[in-house]
Amino acid sequence: MFLVLLVLLSAQPPSPCADVASCSTLALEAQQRRDYEVFHDLAWAAYRKGRGNDPAVMLLVARAQSLSGRPGDALVMLERIATTGTPTDVATSDDFARVRALPRWPEVARKFSAAPETPATRPADVPASAATPELKGGKERPPTIEKTAPPKPEAGRQEPSKREPEKTDSPKPDPAIPEAGKPDLAGRKPKAESRTPEAVPPASRARRREPGEPLKFTTILTPSALVYDVVSRRFIIADRQARRIAVIDEDTGQVATLVGA
Repeated sequence: MFLVLLVLLSAQPPSPCADVASCSTLALEAQQRRDYEVFHDLAWAAYRKGRGNDPAVMLLVARAQSLSGRPGDALVMLERIATTGTPTDVATSDDFARVRALPRWPEVARKFSAAPETPATRPADVPASAATPELKGGKERPPTIEKTAPPKPEAGRQEPSKREPEKTDSPKPDPAIPEAGKPDLAGRKPKAESRTPEAVPPASRARRREPGEPLKFTTILTPSALVYDVVSRRFIIADRQARRIAVIDEDTGQVATLVGA
């Protein structure tokens, strides 16, 4: 097993570049020749020899992935670059045309357009002497309050004078109309008008139906059922659609409408 691994390692071609700069230069030369597979391999070699979070090298790898027919891998790499807030030409370059054709591209594009969060600025420290002035002996000095004089009235402008409220004359009583309880000009007291309440006619009682006379009544219900109660001598009409019932007295013909629940 050890011999197999040794043979495989020895069969791998040596890296044509020694550091990030040389690998990036060779990768760009391969891009100019449109040898995109070599471009992809050299870009990955530069990525492995450098820092893993270098945005410039990551963008080089994403460009090589897009041109070599790996737009899905390029989209993942570009999504990592978007978190760093590094400006790129992804939205306009023809090298990333295949990436922009993917369904998830609008989601990643919004991450590029969003501005990276900036830390909140810390207010400048205020000297202790300026914040709380101290007197000799370590005692704090009380804050001074500036007194401002009231504004002087402008020239030619007078203050409104205080006017007394106008006195309104109370209306004089009409001598032609004598006041209640006082004698008029002839010395006679006005008679108070007395009104007698009008007699209210007693409530008319319901007329009882004569024997043999047909029962007459009026209702707005549409009968859907009819029941007669022998004990109370009443008819009951039900309206299923309106959910109401009407109770009709057999003797008087009076109708009472009840609403169902």
